[in-house]
Amino acid sequence: MTDLLLIQPPNVEGTLFNLPGVEIPLSIMTVSAYLKQNGYKTEVMDLTLEKNSKEALRRRLIQNPPNAVGITSYTTNIGIAARIAERIKHYWPQTPVVAGGFHPSALPKQTLEEYPVFDVLVHGEGEETMLDLMDHWGRSDTIRDLDGIAWADESGNIHVNPARPLMRHLDELPFPDREGVPIHRYVPDVGNYYTLPTTGILYSRGCPCPCTFCSKSVFLNSVRYRSPDNFIQELKYCQERWGVNDFRLFDEGPTIRRKMMEEMCHAILDNDLQVTWNCFSRVDVVDEELLSLMKKAGCYHVIYGVETVVPESQKRVRKRVSPEKIKEACRLTRKAGIECKANFILGFPWESEQDIEDNVQFALNLDADLISVNLFKPMPGSPLYDEMVAAGQVKKLPWDKFFVTSDSKLFDSQISEERQKKILKAAWMRFYFSRKNVARRLERIWRDPLHETIFVAKGVWILLQNLVR
Repeated sequence: MTDLLLIQPPNVEGTLFNLPGVEIPLSIMTVSAYLKQNGYKTEVMDLTLEKNSKEALRRRLIQNPPNAVGITSYTTNIGIAARIAERIKHYWPQTPVVAGGFHPSALPKQTLEEYPVFDVLVHGEGEETMLDLMDHWGRSDTIRDLDGIAWADESGNIHVNPARPLMRHLDELPFPDREGVPIHRYVPDVGNYYTLPTTGILYSRGCPCPCTFCSKSVFLNSVRYRSPDNFIQELKYCQERWGVNDFRLFDEGPTIRRKMMEEMCHAILDNDLQVTWNCFSRVDVVDEELLSLMKKAGCYHVIYGVETVVPESQKRVRKRVSPEKIKEACRLTRKAGIECKANFILGFPWESEQDIEDNVQFALNLDADLISVNLFKPMPGSPLYDEMVAAGQVKKLPWDKFFVTSDSKLFDSQISEERQKKILKAAWMRFYFSRKNVARRLERIWRDPLHETIFVAKGVWILLQNLVR
């Protein structure tokens, strides 16, 4: 019998590949590996890969009922996670069901109030807390004094216990449990992989940046790195065991500490690893020397979180970077031979139509290979969400309406949601069908026909999906 079944819920219930790409569920895979290291039998079930997630779950529960279940969730699929918990309780009412992930970590008390089907919530990093829970359940001990959990007593009163200290020595963690998932079935979004098979990987945890729109603050504004040697061991393991040579760094900001990124790149080169990889970065931490080193070590794609160049918005989201620095980072990235993507957010509550137009125009004029432009959604766990809730600005809607592509209007702003969408769609059209972008793509197809033809075909499909929404 399985001690713990860890579930990744879909974003849209009962569908297969409901997003442009499917990423490997690294967080629950790491929890699985950590518990296996400590003697427990665990399994990972990723329902995003199932055509009929309800039926797949039913079969799994009947064939091999677990002693406990853990379900991870973001804000947008917390409702689906709760419905999964209800199905589990229908078949096995005595089986404890634990919820974890970003949404339960951001709003532990509110989540238990809204979804009492969960027996326990884990807030913060999950490895040590899940191990403690399993140990205590195995001894029939009370869990009420454990750090990092939220629970309800017999009277329905909800208790949120103190946060557990962050794990400082990441090298002590086992590699994620890739044995537990069909690794060759994961095909990420366009631009997030170069060759298949591919996998996600972490070099660090956390982010020290104070951006007010970001929910990563629920894991505290701290960054911790693995040693380069430990990271290299995982790259080699993935190559030898799975034939994986392409990696996506899930880190929020692996370039923030320059020395650590340099050490990682040198370790890849010193070990003569023939790998490709992509990562996120801030624009104000890169220069020509670092980008050149990253390219030599296999980096082919960098995603910059530009977000906005509107002065008032930069001030309020605490991301002040000059337009000149943004332009310089993109120019140097392309000069190094690395594909450059810039992410933008439109429609903060205080922004006027002119502010949005200015941000769009900057994005269109930026010398980036790709841009991503999305409307702002206040995400639980972010300081800006808390500020807007306190001011009564966030409407009470189902959590799935907080998805970045949702049509729902979550707050009142200076211009209508419909007008914002028209500006957004026009920006996509103007950038991706511009003469400059088309010429650049044709040049890339000439240099790398197979990869770029697949890239363009998928990209056009995703773009059309966005335009007809």
